[in-house]
Amino acid sequence: MFNINETAQWEATIQEMDTTDVLLGGQTGELTQSAQKLANRTAWLKSQVEALGNDKSNLSDFANGLAVAGYQKLPGGLILQWQSVSVTQLSIINFAFPISFPTACIHTVGSASGTTGLDDGDNFCAVVPLSISQGTIRSYYKHSGIPYTVISIGY
Repeated sequence: MFNINETAQWEATIQEMDTTDVLLGGQTGELTQSAQKLANRTAWLKSQVEALGNDKSNLSDFANGLAVAGYQKLPGGLILQWQSVSVTQLSIINFAFPISFPTACIHTVGSASGTTGLDDGDNFCAVVPLSISQGTIRSYYKHSGIPYTVISIGY
């Protein structure tokens, strides 16, 4: 009796034994050849699973700051940020992102927070990124200022 030494390779076919076959054992026998191919497949599958295990995303890819002004980093580099910006009536102000984007801010959008001024219909704003670290918001609300929620996307 001997041990089978696996080779990590995919075996395309494995012979099925019939109930009427006369089978031989030993290193060159049909029983051993089928077992060898199954062992090779198993070693190959194991190597594939281990390779996947080594390719896990780094947990730092999911860094975040979950606060009123916060951010979420995603694998691949995309960053989502949110914050509240208070703007006085009919004014333009610059604001800093919760964290700087490493490369660029792709888009920002803002909307009125809470219920203040929602019945007037003129509480909209325009928000644009200025750089990787700040944006600007313009309020078109003609009464007293209201807070706006700003969401920014970048990488």
